[in-house]
Amino acid sequence: MSNYTLFSQIRDHNREEAKKTLLAKHPLLEQLLKQMDVYMGQLVLFLNNKPTYDDKDKFHLPLAVTFIRLHYSIVDFLLCCDIIEASVLLRKQVEILARYHEVEQGIKPRGKGSANVHLISDKNIQKCIYGNLCDIAHYTKDESYYYLGYDNIVEDPSAPTVISTLAEYDEKVMDTISDFCEVFDYFCMLMQKYQKHLDANYTTDAENAWHKHEFVPTGKEIGLRYFIDNF
Repeated sequence: MSNYTLFSQIRDHNREEAKKTLLAKHPLLEQLLKQMDVYMGQLVLFLNNKPTYDDKDKFHLPLAVTFIRLHYSIVDFLLCCDIIEASVLLRKQVEILARYHEVEQGIKPRGKGSANVHLISDKNIQKCIYGNLCDIAHYTKDESYYYLGYDNIVEDPSAPTVISTLAEYDEKVMDTISDFCEVFDYFCMLMQKYQKHLDANYTTDAENAWHKHEFVPTGKEIGLRYFIDNF
């Protein structure tokens, strides 16, 4: 057996164990994420092969589709407590939201490595979430390193700190999941504004009912910060 094959087996095992521990501690989390997956899946079907109506649509639709495709990768990383990987992709989703507003307002993008996140009306996404995600992506603060899974082999303050090269359960993932839900919710709000792209069977009434009676209550019961602070 090659070293790579052995590593792949251990990696997959560790990711599965991290996922089991996370869902055991937060059993409603899988239900919440599945609700979000279903919503995104419906949007994929609604947006598939839809025509563009104007120049803005030529940018809006690809941005929406890219946001949706990133969603499923982020869910996979979050469930396995791969916080760094999930944060990098979540940062990309926030930048997509900013670009969406740039197109809407006719503003040219700032260029490589910069996004007009101030255009996002959710101040927490604009000022806190994006900043934290950038810190994690670029390791600009010491705290960012701890998302890799620092740990001590023995319970001894003088013992050396080590880094796990494999996924491990980490309760800090719940903060990232909260941010993920807030960014997702903002995207849903944007999609309501562009119903011309959506299927005739789509209704905001049905979406609002799901949001009020399923999405928010589940998030609050889990204890996610976004839902506790805003609903």
